[in-house]
Amino acid sequence: MPIRAACLLGAVALTLVMRPAAAQISDDIVKIGVLTDLSGPASDATGQGSVLGAQMAVDDFGGTVAGKKIAVISANHQLKPDIGAEIARRWYDTEQVDVILDVPISAVGLAVQEVARTRQKLFITHSTGTTDFTGKFCSPYGMQWAFDTYALATGTAREVVKRGGDSWFFLTADYAFGHSLERDASIVIAETGGKVLGAVRHPYATPDLSSFILQAQGSHAKIIGIASGRTSRRGTGPSASTPSSTRCRRCGRPGSTPRPRITSTRSRRPAPTSRSRSRRRCARRRSRISSHAMEGCARTG
Repeated sequence: MPIRAACLLGAVALTLVMRPAAAQISDDIVKIGVLTDLSGPASDATGQGSVLGAQMAVDDFGGTVAGKKIAVISANHQLKPDIGAEIARRWYDTEQVDVILDVPISAVGLAVQEVARTRQKLFITHSTGTTDFTGKFCSPYGMQWAFDTYALATGTAREVVKRGGDSWFFLTADYAFGHSLERDASIVIAETGGKVLGAVRHPYATPDLSSFILQAQGSHAKIIGIASGRTSRRGTGPSASTPSSTRCRRCGRPGSTPRPRITSTRSRRPAPTSRSRSRRRCARRRSRISSHAMEGCARTG
């Protein structure tokens, strides 16, 4: 994360230094605002880690740019677009923040991008993936330093349909990223000769998907597409309803039930080494990669 953050910080600094004289760095300090989720289901993938990554990048950069001190501040948008937009307005208008970073959850990011557009201030989102950032809500002051739902849909759905997975049912998180991923994947599926049999929308980070899975099962679709972003590992999100014995020991995601240990002396195998256990975990993860691919697990969406 520090290398990625340093590259991002370098782009921010270069952009600020090259701006016209009428829009010079405010109050002689390059102030970076990390607007993130510090307490909710997106906090594991972003949160305090994003704040720390930004500060580490500033330290690696020497703490100054063009002779100006670099400062990092942070705030919690609580996954609410109105709170995120309010913080963005205060930062831009009164606290002289030069650029806002991070902003997980697409709905919050879109709200902040609109504030940045009206204030003509810089905004870089690297935790959200909806194509609306560079589509119908595109802004000359915003940058999307991340994957997007078009890339996820094209890279996964097209190949799955070509290999016979030509009927789909979506379990879609009911927020901007989930809607965008379902929409983009549905277009690719139709263009490739497949069809979408239906979809059901669930609240973001809901701990129980059992009723929604039953609806998907009733559709008899060959593929269940999970149009959702990554959530916290603290007991929320789609995997929380799965017994711990059926989750991958390393990543916490649903997996196959571990094999019972062989106790017969005649067929006893050598005690597994840490390397062999790691190989078995990797094999299980590879076998499940297609079911995870649509989750946009690189970030929170």
